[in-house]
Amino acid sequence: MLSVSLELPEFEVVKQEDLGYCFLVVVQKKSLEERCSFCGFFSSFVHDRRTRKVRDLNILNKPVYLLIRGSCRKSPQ
Repeated sequence: MLSVSLELPEFEVVKQEDLGYCFLVVVQKKSLEERCSFCGFFSSFVHDRRTRKVRDLNILNKPVYLLIRGSCRKSPQ
């Protein structure tokens, strides 16, 4: 089993998989409040959820993909 340490304090690793041809690491942000992309105020209201796939450096000659679970926050104002 592979244990990946991202050294990114704002993220937590949710799941890790070795798919044979690549490693897949699912991460999500720890904070409950984010800035609204429209007005810039902090908000906990979730407007939309998205998952982004990002290629990271290889481990043991296999590509590593990060699936980042993100959410778009919107201010109620």
